[in-house]
Amino acid sequence: MIENPVQRVFHIDHECYLIYLGSSHTEYRPFLRIGNSPKLPEGIKKYVSTVLVTDNYTGNPFLEHENVELPLSGETKFVGDPLRIERLKQFLNEKNLPVAEYEYETVESPPQKGKSIVFFFKSGNLHVHHNGDELYNLRQREVEDHHFVYLAERVSSFVKDNPLRYLSRVFQNPGFILVEQNLYLFHEGRLGIVHIPADFLWALSRSGIDPDLLQWCIEDRFEEGILHKLKRSVAIKRELRVASHRIEQLRSAINLFSGGDTSLFALEPDASGCFHLQGFRFCGEEFSVEFPFPLGISFPITSVISEGKSVLQKALEKKGLPAGTRILGKVPYRFFTIPLPSPGSLLLSYGINLAKKCAEVGEVQEQEWWRGLVSSLTQIQEQWKKSSPRLSSFDVLEPLFTSELSLGETEKVLPYLIWNLETLCRIIDPAAMGRGSLWERLRKKARNRTMLHLPEDRQGCIPLVGDCWILSNGGHLFYQIEGRLTPLKLLQASKSIENIEKLRASIEKETYFTQERERLSRFLEQLHQVPPKRIRKPVASPSTAETQSATTEAPKPQELQPSTLSSVQAAPDAFSTASSDQPGQDGILPQETPLSASLASSTLATGERKLQNAPLSASASETTPFGRAGTTRSTGIFHRKGSLFAAGVFILGGIIVALWQFGRPEPVKKILQVEKQELVEPKEVSKELQSSEAQREKGVFTPLKEGPSQAIQESGRAPSKETLDVREQSRIPSNEQTILPAGPAETRPSEALPSTYTADIPPLGAIQITVLDVFYLVNEIAETNGYRRLDSPKDLRPDPNWIYPGNRFKLPDSSTYLVKRGDTLWHITTRYIEEEVAKGIGILKSYLGPTLESPVPRAKQYELEETIGRLQKGSHCKAFVEYLEKKKKEVVYR
Repeated sequence: MIENPVQRVFHIDHECYLIYLGSSHTEYRPFLRIGNSPKLPEGIKKYVSTVLVTDNYTGNPFLEHENVELPLSGETKFVGDPLRIERLKQFLNEKNLPVAEYEYETVESPPQKGKSIVFFFKSGNLHVHHNGDELYNLRQREVEDHHFVYLAERVSSFVKDNPLRYLSRVFQNPGFILVEQNLYLFHEGRLGIVHIPADFLWALSRSGIDPDLLQWCIEDRFEEGILHKLKRSVAIKRELRVASHRIEQLRSAINLFSGGDTSLFALEPDASGCFHLQGFRFCGEEFSVEFPFPLGISFPITSVISEGKSVLQKALEKKGLPAGTRILGKVPYRFFTIPLPSPGSLLLSYGINLAKKCAEVGEVQEQEWWRGLVSSLTQIQEQWKKSSPRLSSFDVLEPLFTSELSLGETEKVLPYLIWNLETLCRIIDPAAMGRGSLWERLRKKARNRTMLHLPEDRQGCIPLVGDCWILSNGGHLFYQIEGRLTPLKLLQASKSIENIEKLRASIEKETYFTQERERLSRFLEQLHQVPPKRIRKPVASPSTAETQSATTEAPKPQELQPSTLSSVQAAPDAFSTASSDQPGQDGILPQETPLSASLASSTLATGERKLQNAPLSASASETTPFGRAGTTRSTGIFHRKGSLFAAGVFILGGIIVALWQFGRPEPVKKILQVEKQELVEPKEVSKELQSSEAQREKGVFTPLKEGPSQAIQESGRAPSKETLDVREQSRIPSNEQTILPAGPAETRPSEALPSTYTADIPPLGAIQITVLDVFYLVNEIAETNGYRRLDSPKDLRPDPNWIYPGNRFKLPDSSTYLVKRGDTLWHITTRYIEEEVAKGIGILKSYLGPTLESPVPRAKQYELEETIGRLQKGSHCKAFVEYLEKKKKEVVYR
């Protein structure tokens, strides 16, 4: 069978995994499934015994009926948070959905040979262990395999890095935007759509729109798009309103994701069958939309999808816009009903100001051309102040449009400026349009005549907005740029879009999943074509079960009959799951939640039992968590039936042997010496800190000495079997067992830490990296990679168990670090901060010269100020942030 732990995980689809937990080809239902896929092989369903339900519903729960063997016979059980499973039962309309319950315990057992265990964490993460190996880490998989919850967070961060993105204030007035043949409506800062497309995340972000602004929709299909939007709304706790004609399915879908601080609303149609959302009214099968009063704009949404922009153009022509008005893709069009400003004010807003924003970017000759245009337009404005507006005033613009005209990046703005001037001419004299129009005269002058034509879609990352005035005597359309343009902003905007494209390109292609499904098919050929019949074994009486549990440590595989309700039986021991509390509460370790007792019970678990706190007393551990005897060996530490009796005999025998060997109470003396040493240890730590402080004042830094536990951790050696046996038998609470190896959320007693680390950064010189710098960075790395946060700087030593040679985790700059032997949290973070500061100094040198003292031209000071702000925001070193603030005051504000 499969020997390599990595090969036990079959990646079927983007968010669908099958994990093989068997040890021979005779295992019954040896697979565990996480997530869903429409491409799940039909033949694998009869081999799946357990489905893990994650907190964010990995995969697509809408496909769950397609991924299970129907009718449900109790052979495949669902494991997870009981509340979420209860909602899943309602959503699937399966009241008798087979569920394997789990309870809270106070101590988590380390991964053991011959066992399959799932650890659930309250942070939403889960780990799957088999035979002592970690097969699956949900948070790590979300990052490496690009699950939607991770992609949405990364895309949102990239969009927020774009200084030229469309802010919510752009969407205050009612309007629409056409993005990749999908029409989005907006009003009061919120976007909405009829039927959310599956790729809305990429379509909006590449257009410079934050996908999180999408906060209402009409949905009758219930496909991948609405699923992703529900997941994202829950993740960021933002309101979402969903309307549908299929109200029962909508309610169950909303209920599936409800809970916590998220506001999800299911909206029903009114008596006439129409929906009212954000001021818009949708009616009929074509979802004919009516804009808020008094605009009076209406058109069928479905026709826009089938016929395209022509439907929108006809609707606007009916409201008075000139014939031939072109609607561009990726440009928001917002509507106004207020009186139209004077021609002079329109020239200032849509002519002079538009040209001014382009006069700060591009090459020197390009900036000079735009400045000349601003001067000419200002001259026209002054003339109109003295007399009534005349079309002949625009004659001064013709000399600027020569055959050699080339404007680089800002050339994309020129067609919109010409459109604005042409609209202004139409307002002044409607009869002046035709062959002698301003646009015709300028087009003849230009070398590249197409540069004056409006494109089909907005090009580049310049945030253009269309302002439409809908008036009783007609309509007018002008374009403007939202925000201020600078070379740095254009660079950051293009970099943001480039990062989004790279992220999308990095998603696994279908060929990879096809290979994984083929590998699964080849493996299934080694298993029985038809699983063997399960023989039900009579349930033993409690007394018989206790005797068997106390006298038999490990039953032979051939003697263990598969239980009717076993979820997974991958090894001689039963499959179990665990759940861990959030760390940092009085040193309590992550909590284990064994399933062995419930899996061996003779009645079907219903999932209605709530989480309980299992007692630690010997009397409480004499029965199973459900009050019934189990016929298989339990996998927990303190909840096994009869195991305490065997452990007590073993401990008593050890004490007798120790007394017989030494013949005197020497161990008591040793205990007293240890306690005395622990009382003295804080004083020694205090002296070491004082010594370290004195050395820093002298400019000397002494590395911290390694303690025994730290040496073991850095050496990469696993804890000895003897240590594990002591933990297995002990009933002492975890916060008192200082000699135990660290579990997934456990740390040993802290050691003395240097309060600062001095890094030499030329030409900055010595800079101090404090314990808090390290502490904050460690927690950021831990959260990014799905590990628990540290509770205090004291937990920095010794390191948690995820610092082991060969482990890979993401750093804040999106790079991946491979842990090497000898690495510690202190080494990794201080090295990262030192390199981060060095990179920041390199950026400052490009502005301030090698010595960081050169004067900065006034034109570059604003750009430098923004650069320093970005460095401060991204820095993890407080001393460097203070240095940047000081440098900003010296250079920018002096």
